[in-house]
Amino acid sequence: MNTTELAKSVVLKTLQKGAEECDVFISIDDEFSATIKDAEIESIKQAVTHGLGIRVFKNKKIGFSYTTDFSNFAIEKAIEEAITLAENSTPEPDNELPKIENQNEIKIFDPNVFSINVDEKIKIAKEIESFAKSYDPRIKVESTGFGNVIQRRTLASSNGFIGEYEGTIFEIYCSTIASEDGESQTGFYSSVSRFFDKLQTPEFVAKNASIRALQLLHPQKIKTGRYPVIFDPITSATLVSYISSAVNGKNTYRKMSFLFDKIGEKIANESLTVIDNGRFEDGIASKPFDDEGIETRENLIIENGVLKMNLLD
Repeated sequence: MNTTELAKSVVLKTLQKGAEECDVFISIDDEFSATIKDAEIESIKQAVTHGLGIRVFKNKKIGFSYTTDFSNFAIEKAIEEAITLAENSTPEPDNELPKIENQNEIKIFDPNVFSINVDEKIKIAKEIESFAKSYDPRIKVESTGFGNVIQRRTLASSNGFIGEYEGTIFEIYCSTIASEDGESQTGFYSSVSRFFDKLQTPEFVAKNASIRALQLLHPQKIKTGRYPVIFDPITSATLVSYISSAVNGKNTYRKMSFLFDKIGEKIANESLTVIDNGRFEDGIASKPFDDEGIETRENLIIENGVLKMNLLD
């Protein structure tokens, strides 16, 4: 499927039906996943999902529609729906397509995705299970797995912008149960990367999933007090997600965030700096441009504890 030509044709049709401006975003995901249990394949999946979104601007109003059906009839219906929604929405003076500059490439696609066959992927998942089972007699393996996805994105707009990119994501994981003296605890660890060669080893994944379960056995209470705490990467990511929600432009505009009026103020310890880098190489969410075609960049959100900006897509 030539998604560039499809997107360009939908833009043209949308303008012909009465839109003043519009853009069309196409996403296609080619996914594979395999789950192993007791050295046997528990599940295996190969699927392709796709979608097409249309955004219409008319009289400073916006309408949006989405379809997973790429037939001419479904696309025509989606165009009409977007225009109808635009005609009945509330106008805003800034409702218009953004000005878009040239895009720079970013390395997020691994061509090795085509050379790794299904047998090799299953073998890796089985190796993880074998390593976990041999790590400690108290460990039972709930499941292990291998997954990958090829992401294809295409954007075309009536201001002349046409862009597309491909990205890959690989993941291996292990889910464990540690049992001793009638007590059981679960552990989980995964390795995720844009590039297959940058995944952690099956042994490393199995070991860390086992350790996480074992460390939870026989917990002990500590006295109430103030203690220094070290967060592991998974927990740290959860904490950062709360910051992301607090600096979300929609939340701050609607005053739904406690940080809505705090730009320029100190909101955290001076040791905290948070950067949103959409061009971070090997970053799972990295991409050359966002869903409007604007080039991604490095945004300084918090610097030495001071809130510098909000994020708005």
